[in-house]
Amino acid sequence: MTLPGPSAGTPPDCAGNTEPVLSVVVATVNAERTIDRCLAAWHRATAHIPTDIVVVDASTDRTIDRVAAFPGVRAIAVAPGALVPALWARGLESSRSRFVAFAIGQCEVTAPWGDRMMAAMTPAVGGAGGAFALRSGSRPSVAGWFFLRYSNYLEGRWTAGPVAGEIAGDNALYRRSDLSAAGTPADGFWEIEVHRRLRRAGLTLVAVDGGTTVVIDAPAPGRVLRERFVHGRHFGAYRATSGAMRLRLIAAAPLVPALLVARIARRVWPAAGYRPAFVRALPWLCLFAAAWALGEAAGACRQAAVRTA
Repeated sequence: MTLPGPSAGTPPDCAGNTEPVLSVVVATVNAERTIDRCLAAWHRATAHIPTDIVVVDASTDRTIDRVAAFPGVRAIAVAPGALVPALWARGLESSRSRFVAFAIGQCEVTAPWGDRMMAAMTPAVGGAGGAFALRSGSRPSVAGWFFLRYSNYLEGRWTAGPVAGEIAGDNALYRRSDLSAAGTPADGFWEIEVHRRLRRAGLTLVAVDGGTTVVIDAPAPGRVLRERFVHGRHFGAYRATSGAMRLRLIAAAPLVPALLVARIARRVWPAAGYRPAFVRALPWLCLFAAAWALGEAAGACRQAAVRTA
């Protein structure tokens, strides 16, 4: 594969190398236990690609200290409490390459990631997304978060080619010029809104076979509950495009957790290897789904208040 590289005469960067082709923005929140594995995996997957790795950290543990031990990795510390989309947006501002990938510190990419994902970025493609897998033996709370967040992107069901739905921002690659033209929401890199803008510009999203990310840990359950509520609130506001839709979202909120869990079960159950983890994770999954549903209803209510103000 021929990688899209810098033009002749491109000035070297501060390390004396040619300008990077790829920037990887890794958002970290209390990822001290996993950041070493995360960054080592990125080094392996991009060993032959000039890459700029940027870690944007909002931790209260020693994640930022561990990042400092990795050569060639830039670290940006922000105030604890920031959400992942805000961290991604901060990293995007600081990145300096033609292509930009987004990730989190609780995951590690597989070795083929660089070749497979870069090859998918043809001129008509606005974003390429990889699949997700769960590390064997993960705690039930980690599995619950994994199934809620990534059941639609399971490695066994992620088929290469154009997708009508979404790719997960946690394992996605974009072209900087496309993101600049589309613009990003003021409050962070929210992939659903960004994808809508890319499609409006005539670009497609594609699933990539082999660009898998393995989830090896998850944020603390309290953090997950807060994130799911806030993300649900953002999604609820995004969907509340009319008075009828707002009422529908609010009225359906009590049913949403059961519907979410049932939908996830339909995706996961055919993968026999995941069934034991799914059953053990059900209490956590139901709790996280309830936080999302509450947030979605709150977002619809807030949107109604904004529209009537």
